[in-house]
Amino acid sequence: MPETLSIKRRKSVDSETSFESLRSEAIKQAQEVSGQVWTDYNLHDPGITILEQLIYAITDLVYRTEFPIQDYLADEKGAIDFDNHALNTPVKVFPSRPTTIIDYRKVFLNSVSEIDNVWLTAINDKEPADDYRGLYQITVKLEQGLNEKSSTAALENIRTIYNGSRNLCEDIAEICVVENHDFELCAKIEVSSARRPVDILAEIYFECSRRIAGSVSITDFDQLLNEVGSLDELFTGPFTSHGFFLDTDFSENQREFLVSTLYSLINSIDGVDHIQNLYLQKGSEQFYDAIVSDGPDKAFGLAIPKTTEEIKVVLSTNGRVLTIPMDEVRAKFDEINFKYHSSRSTLQDISLLYDLPQGTPRELNHYSTIQNQFPITYGVNEFGLPDSAPTDVKAKAKQLKSYLVIFEQLLIDYLANVDSVKTLFSLDKEQQSSYSLRLLDQQQIPGLDTIYPENPFSVFKRIISDFDDFNGRKSRLLDYLLAMYGESFSQNSLRHFNYYYSKDEIETVIVNNKIDYLQSVIELCRDRAAAPDYSADTWNKRAQSGLQMRVSMLLGFDEHVARSLTMAIIKQGIKLTRHSVYEHLKAGSQELQFIDMNEVDESSRETFETVPVLELKNHQLHMHELRQQIGDAIPLKNNLLSDTLLRGGVYIDNYKVGSLTSKQDYQLTFVMDENQYWYLGTYESKFTAVQAANSLRRLLIQLNKESEGLHVIEHILLRPNDQQDHAGIHPIAGKDFFSFKISVILPDWTARCHDERFRMLAEETVRLNAPAHVYPEIYWLEFHKMYEFEILYERWLELKSSKQPGQDEIDESAKKLIKFLQENRNGQGDEGYLNGHE
Repeated sequence: MPETLSIKRRKSVDSETSFESLRSEAIKQAQEVSGQVWTDYNLHDPGITILEQLIYAITDLVYRTEFPIQDYLADEKGAIDFDNHALNTPVKVFPSRPTTIIDYRKVFLNSVSEIDNVWLTAINDKEPADDYRGLYQITVKLEQGLNEKSSTAALENIRTIYNGSRNLCEDIAEICVVENHDFELCAKIEVSSARRPVDILAEIYFECSRRIAGSVSITDFDQLLNEVGSLDELFTGPFTSHGFFLDTDFSENQREFLVSTLYSLINSIDGVDHIQNLYLQKGSEQFYDAIVSDGPDKAFGLAIPKTTEEIKVVLSTNGRVLTIPMDEVRAKFDEINFKYHSSRSTLQDISLLYDLPQGTPRELNHYSTIQNQFPITYGVNEFGLPDSAPTDVKAKAKQLKSYLVIFEQLLIDYLANVDSVKTLFSLDKEQQSSYSLRLLDQQQIPGLDTIYPENPFSVFKRIISDFDDFNGRKSRLLDYLLAMYGESFSQNSLRHFNYYYSKDEIETVIVNNKIDYLQSVIELCRDRAAAPDYSADTWNKRAQSGLQMRVSMLLGFDEHVARSLTMAIIKQGIKLTRHSVYEHLKAGSQELQFIDMNEVDESSRETFETVPVLELKNHQLHMHELRQQIGDAIPLKNNLLSDTLLRGGVYIDNYKVGSLTSKQDYQLTFVMDENQYWYLGTYESKFTAVQAANSLRRLLIQLNKESEGLHVIEHILLRPNDQQDHAGIHPIAGKDFFSFKISVILPDWTARCHDERFRMLAEETVRLNAPAHVYPEIYWLEFHKMYEFEILYERWLELKSSKQPGQDEIDESAKKLIKFLQENRNGQGDEGYLNGHE
């Protein structure tokens, strides 16, 4: 019998999380565990009924984990807090800071509407250099008709914009204005009668004047987006808020203009049929091919006629010459020009170019008990058992209900964790748990209070906390967010050079550092080569560079902004000195008494114990509060602090407390070596001595952390104003000192920065993150030298940022800085200490 031809039915492929797959796997595992103890595993088995109800609930949980990610991040209105999840919009991510010459030209043209064009020329950017490299000459072509006040304001605006967007080791050599070199437009043009001749002639003059002047066109973002099709192509280079500039429009040739380019321009104007004749004229000389500038300080311009008689563009229709009044042409020209400048000055609404993701609000943590799905004969659903049911039946039902609550607590906790995804992936520093917990409801399961333990939330939270490595899990989640930006921030070096934190504290600090990094990830990546704006209104802004901020964060410094590194100690009225100087000044005084343990009787020697760490209620105590708790500790009594105590005092094991007076009072000491203890003070009780030691340690830790940071000085900014060498320092510095070099100044007096291994790491970090063409010279300065440097540095910044800087004063201040850098290049310097009030 022949085989019947047919199409085989397609069998559905169950996923691993489907009901059938989960049921089969559960029965398989039950068989492996129970063997022959259980029944035949068929539907009539109550165990199978229970199993199926749990699997049904699990499939609901699986369903709730398959929504789009935006649903999990959305609030009850569907909105997503992008900043709190380190999710940056395209307009933040794609644009770069100005880097190339064309980038700078775009920024100037976007921000200064009074200029027609601008050119930048790098001075001596090739070796051998006869001058300082890294300098630019900015040549500006101002708009025709500007008065002197507007012209001055435009040039000042250009300087301000450059100072705020320049890169390391670059600066302006000079800003010069080119003079218009005006030509007359002469042409015979046939036009149609469909458009007013006045409008055609006005547009011809407007378009030709812009083309001859070298004006760059600006395109609306939405228009260009339709052409390029992607936001990453649209936001190439620096962001220009008024529209997009095409790179192809930026011609570097400002010395020559081809007349032939006007043909296609005029032919594209609506109403122009064809051009019979076209040339440019200056005086009696006519130019049919090209015009050439008289020099670098000259620019091309188009002379706009003032009277009808001066018009040399003849329009005709059907061979008939048209007479066009110049006053009407001028009015139309001014109208077109006004519209152009209005569009150039109008900010584009970038938010219209893309739609930010929106989530669908979902009740992810809503839970309905599976007990209501059981047959009524089980007695565990919402109807329960009748009062007439036997006691043993009620007991069995309660036993089953209690058994099911164990599984349901796991299910509802799972939903609570799904609902907390937006919290888990947030940058909230207040979050302290990576696992979420939720209790079942009494209305869901009647009699739940007799099943739950007393204070169930506290009990379950304590159980979960034993398994919740919050810092570890949060750190891995933050690593995922960092990876979206191609960044990693393991901070293993911070663990390796941990001088200031306990084991738990260091992990919290690492998590908070990653959060800080994510909150500034755009600036840290985009602006890593950014130079400080030395014309800013505060010292912090004048000294804040992208390199300074990035290195500070990578090295785990508490503060990432530019600031004085000596002020943390000075504002406490403390004088910091090297211990050798301290010993010389305090020799034989009570302030430098040592207890020789070899001379102390054995019973008293054994009473000196290591100070335990006290958990302070408030970890953010102010300095004056810590000093109050320290009391009359001798090293701080007269505000003179040894660097040995500053660095060694961050270790709790270096403190010993004991009694030399049969416990009438207690002596707090600092361990100098095995048998010599530095006497710090006497306290009424052991507890007050221990508290003083802990407060002193925290004070010293805070002083260490607040003293850590760095300064970045660009040598090019120290160049002499008159391009001649600074008098008296040429043999040391020379022009090579100024070109593409920076000095990075770090403190050497803190516990971490005094470690040679950390110094190697810091120097490597600076070199890896500095721009490839910039050479960093690194200095580690003692406290008194840093104080001297910061006085010179702040004074120079003040002069540099002055509205009316005195160039001789700036040069003199720069000479002092250069001399300081040269004298301390190899760690040279005078012995001594700094009086913080001098």
